Amino acid sequence: MDELPVLSSPAGRNYGQPDPLQEVAFKSDLAMEFERYLRTQSTNCSIFTAHKNQQFIWYIEHPNRMLGRDQISINQRTFALRYFEVDDGCLYRKAETKPDGNGGFITGPRRYVALIHNAFGFITDIHRLILHFGIQKTYEQVSERYYGITCNDVAWVVNRCTICNLKAAAKEPVLVTPIVASRCMNRFQIDLMDFRTTPDGEYNWIIQGKDPFDRFVLLDPLPDKTALCVAAVIERWIGIIGRPRRM
Repeated sequence: MDELPVLSSPAGRNYGQPDPLQEVAFKSDLAMEFERYLRTQSTNCSIFTAHKNQQFIWYIEHPNRMLGRDQISINQRTFALRYFEVDDGCLYRKAETKPDGNGGFITGPRRYVALIHNAFGFITDIHRLILHFGIQKTYEQVSERYYGITCNDVAWVVNRCTICNLKAAAKEPVLVTPIVASRCMNRFQIDLMDFRTTPDGEYNWIIQGKDPFDRFVLLDPLPDKTALCVAAVIERWIGIIGRPRRM
C-alpha cells in the first residue's frame, strides 16, 4: 500500500484570488464563510477536498497501484480512472456525451474539478464576468467550465452579492406612460437591447426602431453602443423609411 505524495498547486493557476471589482460585490470574509457552508451545511457530495483531489490525481498517474485495500479506496480508484483525467498536474472531469434533444448527441468540454477552497472564486469570477445576470445564468456558465459546483452553491453566493442586492432593492413599480401617435411616422422610438452575455460573434447589442402608430419594427445588430455605431444605423434607417417627425 502506497502513501500519497504532497502535490502543490500548478504554477500560474488562478484559484479565484479577489480583485478590486470582486471585493466591491462580495464581503472579504465571505469566501471563508462559503467554505464553512460547504463543509458543514451543504448537501453537495460532488465538491472535492484538496486531499480527495490529490488521491484522484495519484490514482490516474499510478493506475496499477492502490492507496488502500478497503472498498472505499477501490471505488474511488475505479471512479477516478473511468471519469477523470490529469493535465499539467490539474484534475479534470472527462468530456461527457449527452442527447442534444434532436435525436443526436453532443459532446461537451472537459471540466476543471473545483475544490472546496477555490469554488467561491470560480463562482464570483463568472458572476462578475456575465455582469451579475442572476443565479441561473451564473450556474449555466459555471457548470460548463467546472465540475463539482451545484446550483444551490451558486445561489448561496449570488444571494450575498452586494451589487445584485442593491439592484433588487432599487426596483420599484414603473409609471407607464402610453405613447400616442396620430399618424404614420409621427414618432419613432429607438431602444438598445443588451446581449453581452450571449453575443453573436462580434455583435453584443441589438438596436430596435419602432413606429408606435403601425408597429413597424426595424432591427440591427451592433458590436457596441457608441454614438458612432448608433448614428450609422439610424442614418441608414432614415434612408429607407424617411425622416420621422419626432425621434
